[in-house]
Amino acid sequence: MMQYLRRNMKWIFAFVAVCFIATIFFVWGMGKTAFRDTTQGAYAIVNGQEITEYEFDAEWNKVKEAQAIDDSLPEFQVLMYKKQILSNMITEQLIKSYIAKSSIKLNKEDDSKLKTYIRLISQYELKRDFKNLDDRSFNFVKQRAVQMLLQEKLGKSIVEQSKVSDTETREEYFRNNEKRKFRYAAFYAKNFIMRSVVKPEEISKYYNDKKESFKAPARYKVQYILGNMTSEKAEVLFKSATEKKDLSVPAKLNGFSVKNAEFSQQELVSETDFETSEEIKKIAKDLSIGEISKPVKVKKGYLILRYTGSVPEAYLPLEVVKQGIEAALKSEKALPYAEMEAEKVFKLIKEDKKSFEEAVKSLPVVDTNFVKFEESIKGVENVTQFNMAGFALIKPGDISKLVKSNNGYYLIKLLDIKSPTPAQFEKEKDKLKETLVSKKQKELQYEFIAALKKTAKIVDNSEKVFRQEIPAVE
Repeated sequence: MMQYLRRNMKWIFAFVAVCFIATIFFVWGMGKTAFRDTTQGAYAIVNGQEITEYEFDAEWNKVKEAQAIDDSLPEFQVLMYKKQILSNMITEQLIKSYIAKSSIKLNKEDDSKLKTYIRLISQYELKRDFKNLDDRSFNFVKQRAVQMLLQEKLGKSIVEQSKVSDTETREEYFRNNEKRKFRYAAFYAKNFIMRSVVKPEEISKYYNDKKESFKAPARYKVQYILGNMTSEKAEVLFKSATEKKDLSVPAKLNGFSVKNAEFSQQELVSETDFETSEEIKKIAKDLSIGEISKPVKVKKGYLILRYTGSVPEAYLPLEVVKQGIEAALKSEKALPYAEMEAEKVFKLIKEDKKSFEEAVKSLPVVDTNFVKFEESIKGVENVTQFNMAGFALIKPGDISKLVKSNNGYYLIKLLDIKSPTPAQFEKEKDKLKETLVSKKQKELQYEFIAALKKTAKIVDNSEKVFRQEIPAVE
């Protein structure tokens, strides 16, 4: 029975996009609480139809039980769950409103399935035989069954539009699995830097305009001992270090060395011998200058830390960053020269005055391995644009137009093509077709829901009502 329901409900589950809810029914434990009146406020209003606090709480309780959510769940995750639940309920109401106005109706052919749904809803939701329901309960169950069937019909109408032909499947397969080999010439701006001149006032202006990017964050300094020792020995070492207010002497007496490290809130500690340098930040967080931490067990033994001081945030002096600024400005100024050279070479090839190899012999030239359309190519910037240009070429020997990268231009020549065999396609076409159909269904479902939301009048109070539940952090 339940398998029958699940099989016929699959399009409803996908269509409503309830990501983590095990059932589409809004009412939890309908036999006990489904008909209770409520005057509580609306969490959302969809085309004039309220989603009440009571309805939401019923759905939330259902999700908590289905997902085994307890009170230990962090507040931000609770908030995430609740927002998703309300979003799903809004989507469900949009679909119900659409169905009510549409030409989707039940017919005589649906009678048998309707009876089955009524029986299953009564059995699995109310835990009772539908023949024993009173009129009010039966009418409610029938209403739910009708709504389920109508949603199923709507979902199937979307599915009918998601068909993918054999030709589309073949084209997609060969496009994804064809491999190509390229030769490309690189017109990098850095190769034309000698033509660039940067004046001192330009460097100063750049520094002042982007001064915030030259701010060094506050840095924190620590000393530490890390050693493979027993907890008792670590405690003795800690007590000795605390008495002497220093790590050096106790460390030396026990055969350990003292090491230094620095970190900021934005950066992890570099060059430490820990499993993770986040350990330093956690331990040092509550220490005062000169204070020594108690031994902390880490993967490589016990860690004892002494906080030695801090360096406040400050702007790096112009003298320190001047060289880097000058290099950046030169590269920026060199880009037009790279473009001019690239256009010159492209023109020579296009007008058949020189071959590709003759025209680019003074430039960096690279032959790639065979690559698929979505694969990256080592050393190539803007690989998406590069591959789009390369895979647009028709036959070996064809040459692309100029392809812009972050720091220059590329000119691409197609060297060779490796196409998958028909046998490979026949072996994989069914699986690919299924993937393409699923992708098309999701796209159509998303577009349909987006269109409903665009034309609907929706009041979503989730930010207001959920924020009230979580106290502000002091």
